[in-house]
Amino acid sequence: MTNLAAGVAWGIGNVIEQLSERPFNPAFTMRYKIELYYIYGWDDAGWSDDTDWETKPTRFETVAEAQTALAEFFADVKMAVATGDMDSEADRADYRIVAVDD
Repeated sequence: MTNLAAGVAWGIGNVIEQLSERPFNPAFTMRYKIELYYIYGWDDAGWSDDTDWETKPTRFETVAEAQTALAEFFADVKMAVATGDMDSEADRADYRIVAVDD
């Protein structure tokens, strides 16, 4: 087994082990968030939804929804740079989509 294959097998086994330690919750649904790479590492990008006078972190029901939101964000940034409202574009490598259960 190559080092890469061993690493992938370990990673998958580690995820399965973590999931098996959780109590079963029939209402559990996987959701997704967008993270930004900060100087201290990856963290929630800070996007929020304002509903009923409270602010909640933005969560997406599917990866496709999160990808669409990121595409819209980068289109907005590109437009802001073109109109002179921003100095430079955001780096796509600084953003990622991750699964959450919160």
